[in-house]
Amino acid sequence: MKTLLNFSSSLVHDEKETNDLDSYPARKLFCLPGKDFYFEPCKRRVLSLQLPGEVRRMSDEERFNYLHSIIDMTAETMVQALGALLLYLDRSWAELTLQPGSRTPPILAINALSLEDMVTIDSVSYEALQIFSQKSHPSNFKKWAPGSSKEGLSVYGIFNRCKSQLGCNRLREIFLHPCRDLKTLKQRQDVIDFCIKGRNIDVVKNFLDYLKHITSVTTIYNCILIGELCSGYTKEAEIFQKINDHATEDLQKIAHYIFRVMDFEQSEAQNKFVVRMGVDEELDKLKQKHLGLSTFMSKVAEEELENLPPEVKECSLMYLPEIGYILCLPMWKDNMEDCDFDIPGLEFKASKDIVIYTFRLFKANRMAHYKSERCKELDSALGDCSVQVMAYELKIMVKLIEFILEHLSPVVKIVNLAAQLDCLISLAMIARENGYVRPELIRDERVIEIQGGRHPLQELCMESFVPNDTYLGQKEGWGCMKILTGPNASGKSVYLKQVALITFLAHIGSFVPAISAKIGIIDSIFTRIRTTESVSIHLSAFMIDLCQTLDHMFEENQIIYLYKLKNGCVKSSFAHQVAESIGIDEKIISRSKQTLVALEEVKPLRGASVEKTRSMFKQNVRILEDLKKENFDEHAAEELLLKQRDLLKHL
Repeated sequence: MKTLLNFSSSLVHDEKETNDLDSYPARKLFCLPGKDFYFEPCKRRVLSLQLPGEVRRMSDEERFNYLHSIIDMTAETMVQALGALLLYLDRSWAELTLQPGSRTPPILAINALSLEDMVTIDSVSYEALQIFSQKSHPSNFKKWAPGSSKEGLSVYGIFNRCKSQLGCNRLREIFLHPCRDLKTLKQRQDVIDFCIKGRNIDVVKNFLDYLKHITSVTTIYNCILIGELCSGYTKEAEIFQKINDHATEDLQKIAHYIFRVMDFEQSEAQNKFVVRMGVDEELDKLKQKHLGLSTFMSKVAEEELENLPPEVKECSLMYLPEIGYILCLPMWKDNMEDCDFDIPGLEFKASKDIVIYTFRLFKANRMAHYKSERCKELDSALGDCSVQVMAYELKIMVKLIEFILEHLSPVVKIVNLAAQLDCLISLAMIARENGYVRPELIRDERVIEIQGGRHPLQELCMESFVPNDTYLGQKEGWGCMKILTGPNASGKSVYLKQVALITFLAHIGSFVPAISAKIGIIDSIFTRIRTTESVSIHLSAFMIDLCQTLDHMFEENQIIYLYKLKNGCVKSSFAHQVAESIGIDEKIISRSKQTLVALEEVKPLRGASVEKTRSMFKQNVRILEDLKKENFDEHAAEELLLKQRDLLKHL
């Protein structure tokens, strides 16, 4: 069940404008009753689907054939799962959406997801390899708030150069779903290969200029521009051909109607939907009337001023929704009482109770509001002009939305392709800057051959990085298992992570940090590098390591990395020096040494020889000097040495 929950949650990705996993909404698991999974009701619900991409006014038989062409109705388990999900959405959609008139969920498309094409990698391995690294907010008040954390130093963090939020989400999805489909991986490599070539730099810059606007209504317009730009490079990569194919007349028609109906400048200025002039004749008349109201109201106020008492020196006319046109008079004397507000021919607005409330409000603002006969005539003659304009624009907006929904399929497809293009350009930028190469992917051979491999994160944090070779496979002298040995702080864990990350990057279609690489397609990547301890597990750290190792099913095409599965503390280690310097009891330290010795005193591996192990070691790690007796951790920090000298003085 834990594996199912982890995998199911990894398939869900949000479209929010944030990059971190902590900002995602809390995921919940709903257990549906068994009756929701009966085959016949589920099949009827699936066959009643209405998708945006289908032809309008199809008969029942035509819709039946259309749905059969995209859904395998013979797969009963899949039909039951899909039908139960749709039935649940039907019952709960009113609670899940904020749209008051929406009763059924709008299903945009149905896509096939094949688990056979995915590489399995657990969350512990993602954390151990530092593919993702969430950095919490330093403030305790914001630490657990959604969206407060950000991506730290991680592989995803350095590879994310996407210009659009959709591209960032798509890149995270690619990192969460490594792929085994050789065709898909080579298509991604073709796009990266196209983008890193010097002659295509200007084209890539144009792509980036359009992609950063894939955020709002202008998305459709920029998608059309991207489609036109891809039309000249359809033979370079398949994604360019797909984008060009989806830039259809329907997409151009949607863009035409949106830009023909919507006034973008006024909509942005007024922060609401505004219709252009010339779209609706009646709406234009109302807008003209509304635009001329300010001048007209000034003239009416001047005429009303002539009928007011001489002590009133000025007045103005204003409009309030649901109240109508009213006269606004500034206070004409100090310390006015209730009787002073009585003016012949004018009505102090509302009832007695509201008058007191209004008087107090107007007294604070030094204004009094009245209703005259001319104001009542304006209410009946002009009416609520602004509300009428808003009602007309709302009707036009609803019609425009209905038209877009009918032709939404090409928009969704080309936006998804644009997001994928944004991801691949981001991968290409990293490959060009850091000198990555295109790996050779092989389907039916278990091999990892890397020449001059580098750690993608470690090389960015160091002035110089020594590349290393890796040879894993069934060739003579290679072997499918390597035992890596070396002194402390010699780089064993970095080397393990380096090989794992190069393998991972090859399975997302990226170029890899190496001189050359030949990678066989694998099924899964597992690690035992880092232990995630918790008091809620009720297991020791060593038992967690063993359980984590046993959870990995050793099948044919898996790659597994184990690091310090049997960890301990020895006399010459840096941990021992720190423990002694801070005053930990010597008995505790000696007990840990005895425990480690007991674990290490086991029979040697059968069939292993020292000479063969040394030859394997020299073959896979570049050794600058023979430092087999050297312990790099003995070069402790100067501060620690000073503490040790002080301790020696007191002995």
